[in-house]
Amino acid sequence: MLPYNPKSSKSIIEYAKKLANKTLRQACDKNTVFKKVDGKGSFGIQLEYYYFKYKPNQNAHADFPEAEPGGGLELKSTGLLKYKGNDGYRINERLSLRNINCEKD
Repeated sequence: MLPYNPKSSKSIIEYAKKLANKTLRQACDKNTVFKKVDGKGSFGIQLEYYYFKYKPNQNAHADFPEAEPGGGLELKSTGLLKYKGNDGYRINERLSLRNINCEKD
């Protein structure tokens, strides 16, 4: 059973907001055993698998294709890196929105 309704954009967004001011490790079940993922997009893969509880994929379709209203919802994320010697964080990689298919199939 998923902790959100995959057919409701509102439910998915409300569930995503529970991540605010938390690390992924803090937001997931305390018994979650994280496996290391190497390469670009590793945070997004772990977010999809461990928090949203679905198998990551490489297709250009929406991550939540049944989410209404709107005919689908795409999850976009990026990791954060701590500045060296300074307080604060910066994004790990830019987000690309060009691969999203906005046309009906």
